[in-house]
Amino acid sequence: MRVLHIAPEPGTYQEVQQARLSGREFQILRLVAEGLESREIAGSLFLSTRTVDFHLASIYRKLDVNNRIRALSAARRVGILQSEL
Repeated sequence: MRVLHIAPEPGTYQEVQQARLSGREFQILRLVAEGLESREIAGSLFLSTRTVDFHLASIYRKLDVNNRIRALSAARRVGILQSEL
């Protein structure tokens, strides 16, 4: 099966700048996009679940959202993650 990468809608410059994620935050967001839960992410990155949740809270704050689904949607909108079909 072929996977198509669709370019995300470009966010405004302000949105992209505001959403600057650290390397670890980006790494965690990618794992969330793969469907992993906090404890699974913690295990794969050798972190505590509390540390993962701390990073998620920071991601939510930077993207101005309050849950994983909205974080993924916002990240795609501003071009941090690409949508896949």
